[in-house]
Amino acid sequence: MYEEKQQRLRKRNRWLQAALLLLAVMLPVGFMTYNVVTTQTIKCKVCVTYKGRQQCKEATGPAIKECSVTAIDNACAFIASGMTEVMACTTEAQYDVKQIVD
Repeated sequence: MYEEKQQRLRKRNRWLQAALLLLAVMLPVGFMTYNVVTTQTIKCKVCVTYKGRQQCKEATGPAIKECSVTAIDNACAFIASGMTEVMACTTEAQYDVKQIVD
């Protein structure tokens, strides 16, 4: 009788451990998903001109500044070759930023 009780307790403990492990994994995943979905609210389109080449890219971000920086970085990665030129493009290029309203 005592051993049956011990077995039931061990089985219950295993279920409890599995439930706690699942909760420990799902809680951060849920928080990160919620955070990513709710933060990016602004959408913009940036056209970058650098050394005679032009590229337009769209991006999203929490504010127009972050949105435009992301789009500029993406466009410069397309039209510049090499890390030095990409860095120069992000600081020296001419660009036009337009906010997109859905």
